[in-house]
This record gives sequence, structure tokens and C-alpha cells, in this order.
Amino acid sequence: MRAPRVPAATGSDDSSETGVVTEVYEPLPDTRSAAPTEADP
Repeated sequence: MRAPRVPAATGSDDSSETGVVTEVYEPLPDTRSAAPTEADP
């Protein structure tokens, strides 16, 4: 998880990396938290 933070802070590929990192970083934890919560009940 520290790899996506490095490229985003560099600024070199901020435009390209930010889009990919933000999309992968958000759904990753969201899906994991929602998966067990919905499967529990």
C-alpha cells in the first residue's frame, strides 16, 4: 500500500498514477469492509 503513495507524491505521473491509485485504493478497502459486513447478516 506504500507503493501507490510514492508515485502519487512524486508528481511525475501524478495525473496518470493518481487516477489509477485513487480508483484501486478506494474500492480495495471499501469492498473488503463491505464484503464481510453484508455476508455476515
